[in-house]
Amino acid sequence: MTIRSLALTLSCLGALASPAVAGFQLTDSDRVVFYGDRMTKLPEIGQFVEQFVRIRYPRLETRFWHAAPRGRATAKSALGEFDAVVPELAPTVVVLSFGSSDPAGRPFDQVRYDEFLAAMSDLTDRCLALGASVYLLTPPRPEIQHKKLYTGTKYDATVRRYSDGLLELAKQKGALVIDWNAAMTEYVAGGGGQNPKQPFMGKTGITPSDEAIAVAVDLFLSQWQAEPIEATIRVNWTSPEIETSGCTARASHPSDNSLLLELYGVPIPWAVKGRHNPFKAEWPVRRFCRLILTVDNAPDGKLALNVARDKANFNVDGERLRSGYDLASGSPLFDAEETVRLATVIGQKNNAHNRLMAFDRDSAKKPKPEPELAHAYQLHRQMWHEYNRGWSEVVNRTSRKVDITIHIKRIGGK
Repeated sequence: MTIRSLALTLSCLGALASPAVAGFQLTDSDRVVFYGDRMTKLPEIGQFVEQFVRIRYPRLETRFWHAAPRGRATAKSALGEFDAVVPELAPTVVVLSFGSSDPAGRPFDQVRYDEFLAAMSDLTDRCLALGASVYLLTPPRPEIQHKKLYTGTKYDATVRRYSDGLLELAKQKGALVIDWNAAMTEYVAGGGGQNPKQPFMGKTGITPSDEAIAVAVDLFLSQWQAEPIEATIRVNWTSPEIETSGCTARASHPSDNSLLLELYGVPIPWAVKGRHNPFKAEWPVRRFCRLILTVDNAPDGKLALNVARDKANFNVDGERLRSGYDLASGSPLFDAEETVRLATVIGQKNNAHNRLMAFDRDSAKKPKPEPELAHAYQLHRQMWHEYNRGWSEVVNRTSRKVDITIHIKRIGGK
């Protein structure tokens, strides 16, 4: 079974509760809340999902919120914060992600396990009472070989037991499951997660790497029936004729040794900031973003790609251009101002929400303010709400496409 089919077939009863529809399953009216512990890196998962949606469906007005309870949260501690964090966001979809911190790296403990399932049951009920669809994200699969403590306690089996408990809970509640734990096992069995320089679950064996996060993101996009970000540009090295889809372009030839491409309305590459691209070409999730440039009759050897706006150079083989070069795999598009800005404003929007949550938590710890200060406290909170709302609007108006000129020339040519 592939990771894609796994995401679509898991959750049994929950899948029946949400009939499949043609096209992407999130709508303008959806408000998606990712609520989970930081150990799973759920805020990163949520941010990558949101970036994809903003680029692929630029007119979609779905709202995304990423709410991480304090510290290494357990389901029980998150339950205590839930009413102060989630209901006011009026969610239509809630992703609950707990189970990494709950076992606490110890041998299986039935009492602790029962407390976890009881808290998850309560969290699920509260989300359903808000009228939201609920997705239970199973905890990531540990790599116990990194730590003798985990090997001795068979910690991977413990975490899998927590995952199985969530599967059963979903059946009882009519929720859906994204079984990240099982998908990671399948992914590793298929040869993924084998980079010795970047362990799949970090050096500690319990912290997901970018590659592990990509497996989770792949599951969400598959579950929601997302369509890939796509654009194609096909041009001949010796001819100005050009064919495109998903964008427009114009080609010219300043010399026999060079080709000038003016690209308009190209989707920005997904999940990048500057030249850092966590979604590498060999990862399955990368099928959701393909921006293919093909240059027929491109000369052999190394060619330089130069961007007029910043004069950055990127080298590529002529053979690779002839067979189709994916601009989403590492290219001048990564340094485009529009690419960097979208990732930045989504991050600032999320930070604004985190600061609002921090203000609420700090205020709850303090004694009731003096009567003379009560109005100031109210205004302060309103200010954070307005700041939060404003960043959401900035995200909505931020460009998801880029106009860019690329000069391709032979190394040493003019």
